Amino acid sequence: MILKSCLRSSDYLVDEADDGQSALRLLDHEAYDVVVSDLAMPGMDGFGLLEALRGRPDGPEVIILTGSDEGDDCAARAMRLGAAGYLTKPPQAPQTVVLAVGRALERKRERDGQRALLN
Repeated sequence: MILKSCLRSSDYLVDEADDGQSALRLLDHEAYDVVVSDLAMPGMDGFGLLEALRGRPDGPEVIILTGSDEGDDCAARAMRLGAAGYLTKPPQAPQTVVLAVGRALERKRERDGQRALLN
């Protein structure tokens, strides 16, 4: 709740999904630039969501949040799967996530710009 209000107060539009499958359904019907996903979710975890989004050239950047320090292996795996960020929660400050979203948006714009140049 704090994270959502912090993102909204930074002028980001925020939608919510209960799990990875619900997020994919939203992404099938709407274009999103950034997804902030929990690592541990019912059904499809954050890694599964990253894998499902890997094949989408226009897909969003994904920031993974985890409730505990899962270690460097999980962070490295998330980054190998294309995550734009990996943060433990609660973040030291909600602004940490806002900054990560801003960086992910820049990464998305760069990727979209490169794809436009190739077409």
